[in-house]
Amino acid sequence: QVKYQNQPIELGKLITVSEKNNSGNFSIPLEAGYIQTSETTTAGKADGTLQFTLQYH
Repeated sequence: QVKYQNQPIELGKLITVSEKNNSGNFSIPLEAGYIQTSETTTAGKADGTLQFTLQYH
């Protein structure tokens, strides 16, 4: 699950990010986490990837 401003982002849906500064640097504060999908969990490796498109004007 990916979150922006503590809210889950719906995959495939556009979001507007308007974090502005005068330094020329720009950060998008995204958070990622795993969601348990079964009653039990076991230790082990858990990998994930995310691809996103950035448009700026």
